[in-house]
Amino acid sequence: HGTFSGCSPCGIGEFSNQASTACTFCVNGKYVNESSASSCMDCPAGKSSSWKATVCSTCAPGYYNNATGGECEECTLSRVSPIGATACTLCAAGKRSPLSGVSHECTNCKPGQFSDAASQVCSVCAVGTYSSFGFAACLPCPNGAYAPFNGLSACIHCASGKMGTPSTTGGSNETLACNDCSAGTYSSTPGAVCSSCNRGTFASSSATVCVDCSPGSYAATRGSSRCLPCRAGSYSALVSWGKCDTAQCV
Repeated sequence: HGTFSGCSPCGIGEFSNQASTACTFCVNGKYVNESSASSCMDCPAGKSSSWKATVCSTCAPGYYNNATGGECEECTLSRVSPIGATACTLCAAGKRSPLSGVSHECTNCKPGQFSDAASQVCSVCAVGTYSSFGFAACLPCPNGAYAPFNGLSACIHCASGKMGTPSTTGGSNETLACNDCSAGTYSSTPGAVCSSCNRGTFASSSATVCVDCSPGSYAATRGSSRCLPCRAGSYSALVSWGKCDTAQCV
């Protein structure tokens, strides 16, 4: 028969209970840094360990551990965390995390994209809208411009004589195309809104300038589409006349 030679101490990273016949390694999330241990200790929140650990390691950026004795877990998409985090933070509107589990900071959505506070990804702006860096929502094109494609970072200026007119689509104003300036209005430069012609002038549709009324005719109101002839017994001697004066005998 063999001779009993006494108990042997467990090494670091392992432990044994009373009357144990073998030492047991510490599991993930626990550690022991001395020999002859009777139990393993929990790693604190923000740290964890692997099997047979003698020390705890800090959770890497993009990971977290919110419980003692737990393991570092990967942040979900659109959430980030710094080193040693006990929780992940949701990216603000207009931002997102580039990849899950690898980032400690959020990045701006690219021009032509957006994200609201509840989104996990950056989405492409719809036709008729645009955005720049880090937008929480896409903006409708202003009058005088339009966006015929998805994902634009800027609206396109309408040509002279035209104006982008917002149309209601899905409950939001989206300028999809340019329309001719209506008769009596004009736009002289690309991207300008259509403005009413002054008294004494007129314009047909898609005009880039207003035309003066010729002598013998008039336009009494702004936004006239044509000049009217003076009635019998009245006259207009100059161009751009807004009214006809009563003729007087000499």
